[in-house]
Amino acid sequence: MKELQKETPNSGGEYHFSELQIPPGTNLERRVQQYLLQHPRYADPYHRSPEHTFYVADRDVSNLMLKPIERIAQYLLKKLAYWRDHRTSLDRFEHYTERYPELENVFLDRLLQFIDAPDFKGAWEVNGIDTIYAIGRDHANDDTLFEFETRVFVLHFGWSS
Repeated sequence: MKELQKETPNSGGEYHFSELQIPPGTNLERRVQQYLLQHPRYADPYHRSPEHTFYVADRDVSNLMLKPIERIAQYLLKKLAYWRDHRTSLDRFEHYTERYPELENVFLDRLLQFIDAPDFKGAWEVNGIDTIYAIGRDHANDDTLFEFETRVFVLHFGWSS
């Protein structure tokens, strides 16, 4: 993922594909909530300062929504296209490099082969919360979960200043 990102204009962010160490169970949404609650910013979704206290909705795990992904290959193609062309004020160059399309194809093929397993249960788009403190680590986070019988992986795209 990092090699792929180096060939895009996006010089911020931390693209990654990694395993999440979430608690076992049958309800993925609840398991992800429990994982997030291990981090103090999600355990208390309030910003507190001497002058103000206010609720931060995108740190409240009850707002987490996992949207099932029906057509995974098409979904991934759209995600890759979006982040391939993602532009910010901190871009390293105008467009993705000539090397990028080949790397994208290799990455997509490997990911689709990886999930073509008997214990693969499904893919889920993460919505409703900001994953900066636990999963994504970027100011703008775009996360997809891949659920297997005993493991969960995240595909993360994002941008940070």
